[in-house]
Amino acid sequence: MESTSGLAAYAATTSLFGVRTATRRIRRTPMFVALGTSCLLAVLAVSDPARANTAALPNMQLTRAGTGINETVTVEAQGLYRLVFEAGDNWGCAQWYDLVNDPAANVNLTKSTDVGIISGPDKEEPGLFNMVWYGTQPNDPKLYMHAAKYDFPNTARSFTVLESNPNRVVVEAVSHPMLPAGVLDNLTVKVQYSIYPDGRIYIDSHMTAAAPQNITSEWRCAVMGLCDPPNTQSGAPDSAGWIRSTTTQNPYNWTAGPEKYIYAYWSKSTPAPYADFTKASVMLVPINLTGGNPDMVKQGAHGWTGFKRWYYSSYGAISMAAGETITQHYLLQLGAENSSILPNLSTSAVCNPIANAYIADPTPPPVQTYCLGDANGDGFVTFQDYIVLELNFGKSGSTWAMGDFNGDGVTNFKDYIILETNFGKSVPEPASVSLLLLSGVSLLRRKR
Repeated sequence: MESTSGLAAYAATTSLFGVRTATRRIRRTPMFVALGTSCLLAVLAVSDPARANTAALPNMQLTRAGTGINETVTVEAQGLYRLVFEAGDNWGCAQWYDLVNDPAANVNLTKSTDVGIISGPDKEEPGLFNMVWYGTQPNDPKLYMHAAKYDFPNTARSFTVLESNPNRVVVEAVSHPMLPAGVLDNLTVKVQYSIYPDGRIYIDSHMTAAAPQNITSEWRCAVMGLCDPPNTQSGAPDSAGWIRSTTTQNPYNWTAGPEKYIYAYWSKSTPAPYADFTKASVMLVPINLTGGNPDMVKQGAHGWTGFKRWYYSSYGAISMAAGETITQHYLLQLGAENSSILPNLSTSAVCNPIANAYIADPTPPPVQTYCLGDANGDGFVTFQDYIVLELNFGKSGSTWAMGDFNGDGVTNFKDYIILETNFGKSVPEPASVSLLLLSGVSLLRRKR
């Protein structure tokens, strides 16, 4: 039986989509040697409910762009939301877009203004999830802010893609707290994000001290940063813009103890021209309130012109020994109006079940394991995935859905080898397809 280079044989068929021609050509590629024509036609024709189930949620996509301090990593659930991590923000999540109600991604919901006291782009601190320290040297550093780009572009930081498939993206950012006055390089913070299409983001943070470290005032250990153009106030309660709320108060004013979760949504009574600034919402849930997150005491609210913070804090001093690591866990849930997938996080009735489920089991849930080579995310590596790879072959800035299976940002021959190696696999493998594959192989053997 003849065997030729996969792409070379396949390229001759890309403009000829008659089944007969495509089948004759593809049989000559290594991936089809063991399957034969009957098996190919059976697999292409099969209709299985498992495929319809996987279409309920959009595919996750990850894209890297730029280099050095200008590098960005975009994580998107198509039609639902987009998150952008920026090296210039010390690898924080510096952009969040509600694609349900803002499909053109015009409004960055975590965009920060400067603090208003000392102006300058390096004072901006966007971050959907952030941290702040008080009582350190230097004092008042942030984990994520634009001082990384404008003042300390060469300070050590890293961003690693640990997993990227259509059902989940897992990334890890490692950096030092900083502000324009300096870097708190004695502390290293590693934050891991497990991101799901339905807006759930499981966050694991690890703060490590190289030498003994005293935080003499406060550590704001989990801070949501929210762009709020009409805001002019510092604390709560809110009457316009983002309404910061908790388990028991909507809007939040003050409580003596910790709340099980905090959330925020945009007030419909916000004066023009910002009445319809956003229809998004967001919630933050700590692992539990009985020592699950060490040094996390209760919630607090802060802000300045054009920006609001909504956070959990130590509300007191912390002393760390050399080599000590403090680990915390949170669920950050994204929400939106007008979505059948993302919840509208504007009441405790909606938030309670989500928070309770996370507290009961804070482990990031397993996802359907996708075969390498399954570009369209239907659980099967088939001729359809081969077409996707061919149409995107040679392109840069590629994603899994464009045939980039090894995550290097380019669809090339390495990805073709991955697809060819896994051709015919399915996860899970439906019984109907298994029988068809066996039938195809059996027919091929009889023909021989």
